Amino acid sequence: MPDLLGIGTSALNAYKRALDTTGHNISNATTPGYTRQQTGFVSQVPAGTGIGSGVRSTGVERLLSEAINQRLTFDAATLGRLETLETSARRIDQLYSDSGIGLASDLDAFFNSLSQLASDPASGAVRSEVLGYAESLAAGFNRAGGELARLGEEVEAGLAQAVADINQLARDIADINDSIVRARGSSGGQPPNDLLDQRDRLINELAGLVDVRTVDADDGSRNVFIAGGQPLVLGAEANRLALQADPYQAERSRLVFDAGGQALPVGDQISGGRVAGLLGSRTTLDAEAGRLGRLAAAISLSINAANAGGVDAAGQPGGNIFTVPVVDVRGHADNGGSADVAVGYADVGDLTGRGYVLSFDGSAWQLADAVTGAGVAVAGTGTPGDPLVADGLSLTISGSPAAGDRFLIRSTQDAAADMGVALTDTTGIAAAGRLRVAADTGNPGSATGSVSVLDAADAALDTPTTISFTSDTEYTVGGAGPFTYDAATGITANGWRVMFGGAPEAGDVFNVGPTGANSGDNRNALALAAVGNAPLLAGGTRTLSAENAEMIGAAGNRARQLGRQTEAAAAVNQQNVAEREAVSGVNLDEEAADLLRFQQAYQAAARIIAVADETFQTLLAAVGR
Repeated sequence: MPDLLGIGTSALNAYKRALDTTGHNISNATTPGYTRQQTGFVSQVPAGTGIGSGVRSTGVERLLSEAINQRLTFDAATLGRLETLETSARRIDQLYSDSGIGLASDLDAFFNSLSQLASDPASGAVRSEVLGYAESLAAGFNRAGGELARLGEEVEAGLAQAVADINQLARDIADINDSIVRARGSSGGQPPNDLLDQRDRLINELAGLVDVRTVDADDGSRNVFIAGGQPLVLGAEANRLALQADPYQAERSRLVFDAGGQALPVGDQISGGRVAGLLGSRTTLDAEAGRLGRLAAAISLSINAANAGGVDAAGQPGGNIFTVPVVDVRGHADNGGSADVAVGYADVGDLTGRGYVLSFDGSAWQLADAVTGAGVAVAGTGTPGDPLVADGLSLTISGSPAAGDRFLIRSTQDAAADMGVALTDTTGIAAAGRLRVAADTGNPGSATGSVSVLDAADAALDTPTTISFTSDTEYTVGGAGPFTYDAATGITANGWRVMFGGAPEAGDVFNVGPTGANSGDNRNALALAAVGNAPLLAGGTRTLSAENAEMIGAAGNRARQLGRQTEAAAAVNQQNVAEREAVSGVNLDEEAADLLRFQQAYQAAARIIAVADETFQTLLAAVGR
């Protein structure tokens, strides 16, 4: 009977394919990214008699949820970004908080040595300790600044590797697209499931590097787009990402999309994957270098200023203890003018540690935050006599700018790595006050005076001067006067101020002049030690120690927050992986059951053919008689 034979043959072919599919599932049970496959069956339509004509395989399909697959792609981008950010944040936290390499102990030791100097200003041993601890403090900042710089170099190397991996994955996806289209054409439209699995795996791997969006084409290929809608893969064609030298800093790269030889910057548009984490880490490292440098600059400038307010063991005005930090200014590679910008420090309390871009629009200079682009208010014209002043910086411009010229100003980013000790001789530590005021031995009254320096640059500061009270309420200074005496404001002249304890009387004479050598005076040592507890930063609201503690705390909080976010993202990813496995994973128990079921069905189909043959042979035998 031909109908029965056809039915058995169709069943034999269908269950043979089902057995092949089941065996393929079993053999790939541990293959990463493999999606369980299933053979579809449909009954064949009756042929006139109303009785069906057997079964037909509709093909082999993947058991896949596209919604779960898309979630896994998103998870890969999120985890790639967070894990990279967390790694960088934890290294910064360790750099600041580790007792062996942190700055807290160096800060304490340095200012404790200055307190000891105030107790014994003439001691050579104490002065040697001060200089030694200054060197240790500078070395600590160098170490921390150098480590941040090394982390930055690792980011650059990581970006280069990530871009190379992205380009290779894009090429691989394009090649698989081509293979999928060819396979569909040669199989009559049947999907090449194993190639589809490979493409999904490559796209998820790509998403771990950079956030992607995919669009399926009618021919079975899948197009891949990255930030800003740039087509990384179109069918069998792959485009490329590239790194170009930053126009301000040649040692730093920027990410561009290579569109037929035209480089389109895309770094600011990438929000996921390892690349986004690396770019975010670079921004964080810049901010940390600026904040660390701000602390180094505040210490250097404030200690130098305090030392200049006294006299050293030789009776000379104090010089710099620390080297003066230099502000790094970089011109844009496309600048057309001859302008040059020199930047110094105007007010430590106003320093932010941020980077800035100074630009010329053809008629005026404008300053903006280098990261956010927000405008920053400036005062002045930029000339040597009237520099531009903003956020604690002083900017002097020389030469002739062209419209569109731009300069990157790294305010304090390099101050920590460059910090050094300028003083080499312990006698140069100015422990004594710059000036002294002495009451004449013949004074009729008992008033005493104390002098403080208002302007260390005053040319007449060190000129010996006599204050004479002509009455209880009037006085002369160096013969000039008389002037009315106000006990609340004291007497001011030649860059100094004298305040009196007690009430001066007519005939009192006070001599103001420079402190001599080896005086044993400790007034300026007290001023040096007081720098450690002075509210110097954040607009005059935060001490050096508080700033260091705040920096450590902020780094720790950032590391903990990113750690929690990464754990949460990983948990979500594991949940999605479990959902995918429930739908697409190979269950060996189920496959074993299917293997037995399809084997029995195959044997039954073979028996149908045998019965059909026996029946047909019986019919032939009957007709033959």
